[in-house]
Amino acid sequence: MEKIYFAGGCLWGVQEFMRHLPGVAKTQAGRANGTTDTTASDYDGYAECVLTEFDPDKVSVEQLMAFFFEIIDPIASISKVRT
Repeated sequence: MEKIYFAGGCLWGVQEFMRHLPGVAKTQAGRANGTTDTTASDYDGYAECVLTEFDPDKVSVEQLMAFFFEIIDPIASISKVRT
Protein backbone atom coordinates (compact mmCIF):
# COMPACT_ATOMS: atom_id res chain seq x y z
CA MET A 1 0.00 0.00 0.00
CA GLU A 2 1.03 3.59 -0.65
CA LYS A 3 -0.26 6.80 0.93
CA ILE A 4 -1.08 10.27 -0.35
CA TYR A 5 -2.75 13.28 1.26
CA PHE A 6 -5.43 15.28 -0.55
CA ALA A 7 -6.55 18.70 0.65
CA GLY A 8 -9.28 20.65 -1.04
CA GLY A 9 -12.57 21.94 0.20
CA CYS A 10 -14.59 19.94 2.69
CA LEU A 11 -12.58 17.06 4.12
CA TRP A 12 -15.72 14.94 4.54
CA GLY A 13 -16.69 15.37 0.88
CA VAL A 14 -13.19 14.54 -0.34
CA GLN A 15 -13.06 11.51 1.95
CA GLU A 16 -16.43 10.22 0.75
CA PHE A 17 -15.38 10.63 -2.88
CA MET A 18 -11.96 8.97 -2.42
CA ARG A 19 -13.17 5.99 -0.42
CA HIS A 20 -15.28 4.79 -3.36
CA LEU A 21 -12.48 4.82 -5.95
CA PRO A 22 -11.12 1.52 -7.23
CA GLY A 23 -7.85 0.58 -5.55
CA VAL A 24 -8.40 2.79 -2.49
CA ALA A 25 -8.12 0.67 0.66
CA LYS A 26 -8.59 3.24 3.41
CA THR A 27 -9.22 6.94 3.99
CA GLN A 28 -8.85 9.09 7.08
CA ALA A 29 -10.03 12.69 7.36
CA GLY A 30 -7.97 15.12 9.42
CA ARG A 31 -5.88 18.30 9.35
CA ALA A 32 -2.28 19.03 8.39
CA ASN A 33 0.40 21.74 8.32
CA GLY A 34 -0.98 24.01 11.02
CA THR A 35 0.87 26.55 13.07
CA THR A 36 -0.34 25.58 16.56
CA ASP A 37 -0.16 22.51 18.78
CA THR A 38 -3.93 21.99 18.57
CA THR A 39 -6.74 22.72 16.13
CA ALA A 40 -8.88 24.52 18.72
CA SER A 41 -8.61 28.11 17.52
CA ASP A 42 -10.79 29.74 14.87
CA TYR A 43 -7.80 30.15 12.56
CA ASP A 44 -4.90 27.88 13.20
CA GLY A 45 -3.49 27.51 9.70
CA TYR A 46 -4.38 23.84 9.34
CA ALA A 47 -5.64 22.51 6.02
CA GLU A 48 -8.40 19.95 6.01
CA CYS A 49 -7.07 16.85 4.29
CA VAL A 50 -7.70 13.20 3.63
CA LEU A 51 -5.05 10.51 4.02
CA THR A 52 -5.68 8.03 1.23
CA GLU A 53 -4.11 4.56 1.28
CA PHE A 54 -4.17 2.83 -2.07
CA ASP A 55 -2.88 -0.21 -3.95
CA PRO A 56 -0.59 1.05 -6.74
CA ASP A 57 -1.22 -2.17 -8.67
CA LYS A 58 -4.89 -1.15 -8.94
CA VAL A 59 -4.71 2.64 -9.23
CA SER A 60 -1.84 5.06 -9.85
CA VAL A 61 -1.13 8.38 -8.18
CA GLU A 62 -1.80 10.02 -11.53
CA GLN A 63 -5.23 8.40 -11.72
CA LEU A 64 -6.04 9.47 -8.16
CA MET A 65 -4.98 13.03 -8.98
CA ALA A 66 -7.17 13.03 -12.09
CA PHE A 67 -10.15 11.85 -10.02
CA PHE A 68 -9.39 14.48 -7.37
CA PHE A 69 -9.33 17.30 -9.91
CA GLU A 70 -12.76 16.21 -11.15
CA ILE A 71 -14.18 17.51 -7.85
CA ILE A 72 -11.68 20.27 -7.00
CA ASP A 73 -10.99 23.31 -9.19
CA PRO A 74 -7.95 25.12 -7.78
CA ILE A 75 -8.17 27.92 -10.38
CA ALA A 76 -11.74 28.77 -9.35
CA SER A 77 -10.68 28.71 -5.68
CA ILE A 78 -7.86 31.18 -6.32
CA SER A 79 -10.19 33.47 -8.26
CA LYS A 80 -12.65 33.56 -5.35
CA VAL A 81 -9.92 34.51 -2.88
CA ARG A 82 -8.69 37.37 -5.06
CA THR A 83 -12.13 38.95 -5.61
